[in-house]
Amino acid sequence: PPIPPKGAGVPAQFVTGDCFGASCHADLSLAMTAYLGEHGCAAAYNRPYAGGYALERHGIPSHGVHAVQLEIDRSTYLDAGLYRLGEGYPKLVKLLTGLVRRLATEATMLSDGSAATGWRDAAE
Repeated sequence: PPIPPKGAGVPAQFVTGDCFGASCHADLSLAMTAYLGEHGCAAAYNRPYAGGYALERHGIPSHGVHAVQLEIDRSTYLDAGLYRLGEGYPKLVKLLTGLVRRLATEATMLSDGSAATGWRDAAE
């Protein structure tokens, strides 16, 4: 289930994390969060999950290697018992497919030119 927000507000179904900008160009992280919002999802950025070891180890935006995580509330794709795939699963697959396409497009247009420098490193 979603983590209740501090104070008033809707609990996030999705949390984009980029170690507060250290692991991914802000344009990509913000595009990710915006895409989710455009599709009616309650999305948050870096709170309550900003990312950890994997992002710190692999994300080097200055070299064109961007690492971002997406935390997903299990109730968006599992049944009420949070045990089996639920009715929301096909919708989530479609949403994430679109998100990956959006991020691929955004990555080719990064303002700092880092998109062109890191693809070989990222593939390794």
